Amino acid sequence: MFWHGYVGSGMFTMMVVEQVLFWAAIIALIVIAVRAVTRWSGQHRESPEEVLARRFALGEISEDEYRQRLGQLRTRHS
Repeated sequence: MFWHGYVGSGMFTMMVVEQVLFWAAIIALIVIAVRAVTRWSGQHRESPEEVLARRFALGEISEDEYRQRLGQLRTRHS
């Protein structure tokens, strides 16, 4: 009678479902953490020339400004 009451009311089924959801959430968190760490460690830091080229490509600076700043960067690094 004791077990019949739990199984009959669906408590056992709910316990199984909760355990599956719990472990699925734990595994998902581990996968997300691993992806975040690998993505973070593999990031490429843009050089000043790359930043300047990106800004020119996006239209944030004119061609004259791009050439002037690029020349300044090259004289500083030489």
